[in-house]
Amino acid sequence: MSPSSSVSGSSGEESCDEDFSVIERLADAIRIEEDVRFSPDERALLVKELYEGPRKCQCCVNWVEECPEHVVVPVFDEPEKEVEVGPPLVIRRRVNRGENSTLVSLDSIEIRHAATRQVLLNVFSMYDGFVGVIRHLVFKAPFHVFFWHWDRFDEAVANEEDPETRKVLVALRAVVKRELAEAFAISKELASNGVISSMFLWTLFAPGSIVYGREGMHDRFYVVDAVQVDPFQTGLNLRFVDWTGCRFGGASKHISMPNFFGTRRITSLAVYPATYLDDLLKVQASLLARGRKFAGLAGMHYKSYRSWSGAKAGSSDQQHEESRIVLDTSEHARRPRTQPLWKRCQHGWGAVLLIDECDLYLEQRSDTSTQRNKLVSRFLTELEYYPSLLFLTTNRERVLDPAVYSRIHLTINYPALDAPSRTKIWTTFLSHGTESSISERELEVLANIDVNGRRIRNIAKTTKIMAKRAGRPICFDDVKKVMRITEGLIIEDPEPEPEYQDARDPFGLDDFH
Repeated sequence: MSPSSSVSGSSGEESCDEDFSVIERLADAIRIEEDVRFSPDERALLVKELYEGPRKCQCCVNWVEECPEHVVVPVFDEPEKEVEVGPPLVIRRRVNRGENSTLVSLDSIEIRHAATRQVLLNVFSMYDGFVGVIRHLVFKAPFHVFFWHWDRFDEAVANEEDPETRKVLVALRAVVKRELAEAFAISKELASNGVISSMFLWTLFAPGSIVYGREGMHDRFYVVDAVQVDPFQTGLNLRFVDWTGCRFGGASKHISMPNFFGTRRITSLAVYPATYLDDLLKVQASLLARGRKFAGLAGMHYKSYRSWSGAKAGSSDQQHEESRIVLDTSEHARRPRTQPLWKRCQHGWGAVLLIDECDLYLEQRSDTSTQRNKLVSRFLTELEYYPSLLFLTTNRERVLDPAVYSRIHLTINYPALDAPSRTKIWTTFLSHGTESSISERELEVLANIDVNGRRIRNIAKTTKIMAKRAGRPICFDDVKKVMRITEGLIIEDPEPEPEYQDARDPFGLDDFH
């Protein structure tokens, strides 16, 4: 992936209106197609040309075959070969007139020397705008691209073997170096102390370099794609890898850094070069591990997340959430299509599926309900080939279809509750989360009443509500009242315990002394 270029160049097949921050497009490139050449006679057989003739009405164009009089038709001859005329470099300077003085500043440098152009195309080959077919190459001040790749440019000048091309490159280097002298000196001084000014922010962000920033509460690396500098701010186009839900690919982000007074620490910027991190290797290892984990999560998985929820507008409070992120929305989307998610995913997840009140789907088939027979038959087929662990629960075992039992590997029968079991259930529900003044003898009375665990839970819940409204612990009278209303049972109080009598005086004669 090549960073966006700051060079001006295009071909006859492509056009681009993009303005670069360093190099503008001042002329169109010409691509010569050597294999497409026609004589006038051949062209007449292949192409029919029409001209706009005198109007016959106000709504239509009158197209005619003959060219109207007094009209100049351009003649398209074969493209001429490039002929170098004049000096290899053309430097244009702009005059800035002020109230008290007039200043001259460098505007652009045009490269007219073909061999020099080829050297520069090789130096800046990482930019999309530098292509081998361009015949007009113009660099626009302030020549940021030379600053970012000065070492490559300097090496190319030193390694050039052609004497004439080397002279042109040396002259170009002298001009550009004079323009960049302030940027080289000041940026080097500031960067060595870990600070930067807004005027030289662009020197930190060479296209293709890696920068560090934070996305919310997480570290992140970006690749600089392009830099835009204007009198008020410095803009960065950044690239990173993201997941679309189907595939991985490049995503973009734009960051604007407004100008500021004085200098600032480089590490206080919204993004800054990764080389300024104190623990670069640690952060890099952490991000690589996170990236591998992120890539491993591509596809369909059942996961939960722990993250900060979005705060309300105007609030600085942070809230923490823990919830499912896959099953809720996916199952809802599949429900109208009658394709439940658990049917496809439970085996891969290693899940245990529980179907409560299964008699709804497996009730005995009859001769009167065709729809029910279809439902039971389909469900029996699914049970036959179910690949994972499945629990079926019901309170109506006798109504199940006989074919169900041949597809069940283990049947667990829960007998009716006995008194000790009911005692434990009463104790659990009455003492959970509240105070209770019910004695053991009163619990024994309740345990002797034949009720199931669900009814005990409901009675205990209603009793707790009554006691809470009265502002006191749960008492036996509360349970009696609820049982009388909900179950229609009248419960007698337990018999009082016999008073303790001393075995040495069984008749209580000591009381008469």
